[in-house]
Amino acid sequence: MSIDRSEFRSGKRFSGILTHFFENTRRLLINGTVVALILAMMLVLIQDLRRDSVVMEAITLPKVLINRGFTPVGTSHWLNHHVLAISDLAATTKSQNSFQDQDSEIEIDVPGAGISLRSISKALRAVLGIKQTRVAGEIICTDDICSDANMEMRLRVYDKEGIKIIPVGTFGDVLAANLNDDDLDLYFETAALKLFEYLDPYIAAAYLFQTKKSGGRERAVNMVKANHPDRAWAANLIGLMDMRNEEFESSDYWLERAIEFSENDDIAGFARPIATFGYSLHRRHLWDEALEKYDIAIKVDPTYPNVYFLKGLTLFRMKKFLQAKNEFQTSSEIDPASVRSFHMWARSAAALGSKKEAEKMFQKTAAMKQVDMQLYPQWYNFREGLGENGDDIMKSWEINLGIVAKDLLPEECMPLLVLMARFAKFNQKCDWPYYQGELLEHKEFCESEMLNEKSAP
Repeated sequence: MSIDRSEFRSGKRFSGILTHFFENTRRLLINGTVVALILAMMLVLIQDLRRDSVVMEAITLPKVLINRGFTPVGTSHWLNHHVLAISDLAATTKSQNSFQDQDSEIEIDVPGAGISLRSISKALRAVLGIKQTRVAGEIICTDDICSDANMEMRLRVYDKEGIKIIPVGTFGDVLAANLNDDDLDLYFETAALKLFEYLDPYIAAAYLFQTKKSGGRERAVNMVKANHPDRAWAANLIGLMDMRNEEFESSDYWLERAIEFSENDDIAGFARPIATFGYSLHRRHLWDEALEKYDIAIKVDPTYPNVYFLKGLTLFRMKKFLQAKNEFQTSSEIDPASVRSFHMWARSAAALGSKKEAEKMFQKTAAMKQVDMQLYPQWYNFREGLGENGDDIMKSWEINLGIVAKDLLPEECMPLLVLMARFAKFNQKCDWPYYQGELLEHKEFCESEMLNEKSAP
């Protein structure tokens, strides 16, 4: 039997071509993967260089605290928790720094090379002169025995201005120095607040205002005196504080200054003081003047949802329910998370006799994550007006109202408290006599303000 050498050579040539093809494919895949990784690293690096976040680094601790179970990273996390809480409770739409723990930064190490993405980023920032604010610090002992009362946290802020040392004060200066969790929370809240007083004093002022603590107005006034870049925001906050206290002459003065500051500082679209001025006029029942202010605010910033809500509120009080409903609808379209806009949309539809639309919007409001404390009284009145039995309505809400009752504040208004009285038969935890006593104390306020109308700074 003879072998056809031409077929053998042909098969060998085909095998070589196939091997060459797979080798090239493998090389392309490896090279492509390497290129993709390099591009990904470059993208992450560019994003890191452009990021304006504040990095919270570890807090150095004395040995006595380490022996008690505290860790530098855990202490940093605890501080950052209070920083984020203050930022959230300030409830402002003003742009602000984002904060992150150091161990949450994206990190890529090159094995065996002794370099990492973080080290490259730091080197590039040094070469290009790009500063990233970083917060570190230490808890030190101010006496020989390192007693609880004499330990002190000192924060160090590294930013474009250099290094700023922020002493928080000793534990004994701030709290009872028992070092239990409640005391430490107060101490770390104080530390976070002092950090904001340096990084963004407006957040500190707004936080103190929103949480009804003292010092917010003083900090805002100091910002105006120092010609802080956020002085327009600070003046608006002062005007809002004075309006809430019905000190309208002072409120008008500060809101006019906020408008003036925004124009002089070229802050585009700063409609808040104009809208707040409108609501101040609303509080004085100067409906037409309030509407004029709202229209000016809308021209300044047509994307600001609060001004549409406030305009709708004034129109609602004027019993112009169709126009009011349109404003609440616009507000909810711009800000789909605005519970109060959907609630007032429901009330406007109910006032117009649009029963299906009103019920739909009441249900939508009730399904939202945030609880509107005035929803159920108004919804109850609406359903009762349709002829439903009051006890049946209450039973259908039993679980929902249990959640509401748990978070009920004494200063909430009469309709909700009356509803809670009706609900007491289903929820023994509802302490009606207590709320009734608070109601008598706040009766005038509750009768004049049937809706919790807030204008966020």
